[in-house]
Amino acid sequence: MMPVSLLLTTRFLQLLTQRSIAEAERVLERIKEKAGIQDERTMGYMAALQGALIALKSNDDRYAFIMRTDADDKSINRFKNEFIRHERSEIHSDYDRGYFSAWAEYMRVLSKTASRKVTAPPEKKQTTLDKFEESQKLGLEDGDSV
Repeated sequence: MMPVSLLLTTRFLQLLTQRSIAEAERVLERIKEKAGIQDERTMGYMAALQGALIALKSNDDRYAFIMRTDADDKSINRFKNEFIRHERSEIHSDYDRGYFSAWAEYMRVLSKTASRKVTAPPEKKQTTLDKFEESQKLGLEDGDSV
């Protein structure tokens, strides 16, 4: 089927739920490296992973499915079963079945995650040094506010 590492994929999906974008990008690069030559199904699978990452990075698409993953167990299970149904359906192309396979895997990981909601990264308290460095980047003079 797909030469995609389940261990790396699970880690990637966990990082997405934790909103650890930079680390998720690194893991996705490792997944791509290990996948090597890709068939249609693998390309669909990889497209779903990449799309989920892009949606979280942009953080401005409230209609993106991944941004609405705070559902209860029953809904997560329903989504997972729906994705599995599409993954197995011969009506869909291999590319589409790979795509649905990735989403089914995400639902599996999500169902095992204690906190289902994709969380925002913790707010970093801005120190005086951070404010100074930011003002320098913006070219502000002393006394100007950031």
